[in-house]
Amino acid sequence: MNYKDYLETVLTADVITDELNYNYTGTGMVVIIKQLVGINYKDSTVIPIQLDIHTDNVPETLAILQTFTKTYSNTFYIEGFDTYVHQIYSTPMVTNNYQVAGVNYTSLIIVSGTLIVSSSISDIKKVVIDGEELETNNRLLCYSAQLDNQRKSGEYINNSLPRTSTVSFTFTTINKNYEFFNKLRRIRTGVENNPFEVVLTFTDNDVTETYNMYLESQVLGSENPTLPNMTVVMREWTKE
Repeated sequence: MNYKDYLETVLTADVITDELNYNYTGTGMVVIIKQLVGINYKDSTVIPIQLDIHTDNVPETLAILQTFTKTYSNTFYIEGFDTYVHQIYSTPMVTNNYQVAGVNYTSLIIVSGTLIVSSSISDIKKVVIDGEELETNNRLLCYSAQLDNQRKSGEYINNSLPRTSTVSFTFTTINKNYEFFNKLRRIRTGVENNPFEVVLTFTDNDVTETYNMYLESQVLGSENPTLPNMTVVMREWTKE
């Protein structure tokens, strides 16, 4: 389904339209989708969008949009069979109050966003640690091997053989009063040093990868007036 059809399934409105010249009568809540100048790649597109919401009831409409942007920002939906759309939204902004439309005074609410449309993409869409789903800002999954370099007699180039390998997972998240962060505190203060079960779910057919990892490092960044940001590095060693 296209973006308009998708919005009609998740956003309560009287009218949702792609038409930029929609004639608002001044009654109800109307959402007009504007696609701005984006960037094309070979198999994907980054599309900035703007939702213009005309309404005669600002408090009710604002509550609907605040719920919508919180619920669906940084989530995926599928177009067709293998096209994933990653959606990110700003908070709604009220503008153009008390405009005359028909017999009512109306307002315009704007929501800015970005749609990242990709085909056959494999991305980490969910992070669950010790059974608790975490909202992560960025993720880095890394495999690396320690190589034993040996040169055979008469050759100039070494042959490299993997001896040990490791998988690490680095991510940032907002520091909250959840069990995961309480466990980080207990490790930080020397009370325990137990491993974590890390389950990563990918966008391609919900494939999962499960790791038993120990904490390598944690960095808590606290700065006014931003949310406390935690950077976590975990590592699992595999057999030779």
